Amino acid sequence: MFIYMFIFTTLILSSYTFLMYYFYSKTLKYKNGEVLLVKIPYGNKDDAEVFEIVKKARKMLKIVSIVQLILIVFLNLFMLYLQMVYILAFFIVILVPTVVEVLYLNSQRKKLVLLKSEKGWNSQTDVFIDTKLLNSNLKSRYNKICIYALLIFVIFIILDIFFLKTEFIVAMIVGVPIPLILLFFIVMKSENYIYISEDFEENYNYNFNKINENISLFKQMVIANIVSVIIQILGINILVNKLGIFSNFILMVILLSVFVMIYYIIKYNKINKKYEVNKNSIADSGDFYDYISYDNPYDNRVFVADKIFLGMSINRGTPKGKLVFIANYLIGAILIIGAVYFVMLIETKDYTYTVNKDILEIDAGEFDSKIDLNDVKNIELKEFEEFPDATRSIGAASNKKSYGKWRVEGYGKVNLYKNNDVDLYIIIKTKDKTYILNDNTKDSTKKLYDDILNTINK
Repeated sequence: MFIYMFIFTTLILSSYTFLMYYFYSKTLKYKNGEVLLVKIPYGNKDDAEVFEIVKKARKMLKIVSIVQLILIVFLNLFMLYLQMVYILAFFIVILVPTVVEVLYLNSQRKKLVLLKSEKGWNSQTDVFIDTKLLNSNLKSRYNKICIYALLIFVIFIILDIFFLKTEFIVAMIVGVPIPLILLFFIVMKSENYIYISEDFEENYNYNFNKINENISLFKQMVIANIVSVIIQILGINILVNKLGIFSNFILMVILLSVFVMIYYIIKYNKINKKYEVNKNSIADSGDFYDYISYDNPYDNRVFVADKIFLGMSINRGTPKGKLVFIANYLIGAILIIGAVYFVMLIETKDYTYTVNKDILEIDAGEFDSKIDLNDVKNIELKEFEEFPDATRSIGAASNKKSYGKWRVEGYGKVNLYKNNDVDLYIIIKTKDKTYILNDNTKDSTKKLYDDILNTINK
């Protein structure tokens, strides 16, 4: 089993390294008048100084990629021994080499920009803007759609929590489309107006038609997400609440949201290309791209086409773009720290059991329970040679522990508090719930069972 896991994880992680190397190495070849994301005249692309800067960048990229591949192999070889620090080591192995690549490539790019300035290779590009359009209210038409859409999704969440009695964490999944709608709103509001000619009416009508198509697309996206949310609500009440299939439901939500996002990004890009005018290409008027993102204070857009990877890049040169840029990395950092903290918490924190009067209190983080011992219909101490097949509904699992709401073969829906290394369990059945639990040793599990039994028999 280990060898298959090793091969699978190594191939997946190695593919990331190869993809990064492929995309970054493309920028080190002179193409479309650029190398290292810097515009260089064709006649100077083979100059000794340029060649030396690019050569060093290429060499460092190869070294870092090889080191990362070696680290990936060692990480997966020792995954069973690393256990709770595996996820931390995973992020280090993936992120640190990438950061090193970005910082070094950017430093070489800056050297090339400085060389370009010293050699006088700079060239001016005219960008035409109709200032009257800046004072028009064409883009204000997006506001109403965005406000109504957000209100609808907030209402969905409220209905789900207060009327359908869905747990808060699960109900918040219904809010997944909200960031997508806000993202589209910011992107469309931040678009540059397109310049066609010196005639204001011609410019106005051209931009009006484009914004009309964007509004139609925006409405379609909102409707598609409303349908998606209705499916999610049905999923929550059927798959989660009735059948307890939480993990499959989460996968369905993620795939559905990703599909909707990709589909409308493609459609939005098609509209942009349809109305694109070459002489309005403000992105090509200077060396605004680097290996972090795009930095152009003269470009009003928040998102632009990425020159390195497939997709979009954030324009951190404007206040709005800078805010989105910071938020993007802040959210990423929070998710990474949260994932590491959550895994380490699962591995290190023991369940705490307290028998207080007629109540058994179980402290297990976000999956605490209180059992009224007066409601207990049956209690037994049972040793399993092999624990029955179990499927997680809502909860957590690691090498050491499994807890939360699970479906266990032979017992149905169960509140589970399981130390995986201990094969002795207390099974408690109340009027409407079943609990399977144990402590971190057999002796402490027996003692807990005796305490509960003594309290019930009083």
